[in-house]
Amino acid sequence: MRILAVLLVGVASVSVAAPSTGAAPVDREVTFVTSDKVKVAATQLGSGATGVVLGYMLGGDRGEWLSFGRRLAADGYMVVVLDFRGHGKTSMRPIANLEREMLAAAAFLKQQGARSVALGGASMGGTAAVKASASGGSADLIAISSPQTYGAYVTDADLRRITVPSLWIVGAGDTDFVRSMRIMAAGVRGQKRFQEFPGTWHGTQFFDSPYSQTFGNLMVEFLRRTVPAQ
Repeated sequence: MRILAVLLVGVASVSVAAPSTGAAPVDREVTFVTSDKVKVAATQLGSGATGVVLGYMLGGDRGEWLSFGRRLAADGYMVVVLDFRGHGKTSMRPIANLEREMLAAAAFLKQQGARSVALGGASMGGTAAVKASASGGSADLIAISSPQTYGAYVTDADLRRITVPSLWIVGAGDTDFVRSMRIMAAGVRGQKRFQEFPGTWHGTQFFDSPYSQTFGNLMVEFLRRTVPAQ
């Protein structure tokens, strides 16, 4: 069963750098503000009526997703790759309630013209995406190697509220995370796919693994099928 989600909008302010001229899509530095007044730094890539927000792993940065984000932009998606609070250029705050960054990024994309927004992330970024999706904050969900609790707390009730299509990816030997991923995937409703790859690869490490091409193609094909670029 597929049910369309309602996107929550809660951006307090938006600042966008002027885009460069030229035919090729360019990266743009942008900022937006969460519901609890954290100013988030991010990169916007591409344009279009379908948005994608991507969040990274603990201790990482948005560079983990930039190459894949550019691939999506070339495919016609409008993408935001953000710095979570306490990382990169975003204000130093306790690493908690990271779903607020995901929701603010989704709202920013709606302000820029997106009619639907998919949320995705690796490890803690995926946990934040799951939590935000439970609030009705996405039209699609991708979680990679994510715990049920870190930077956001995903409850069983949250999982039952998720009815959008979802994709769950984890390394079969990533023992600290396989169980939580299986529990979360089992708890959501709607269309879903659970994919285990051999080995202990974790989160965006898959981009540097022997499964890099399959991993990237899996996400692209999922997005094309469930939230096509417009």
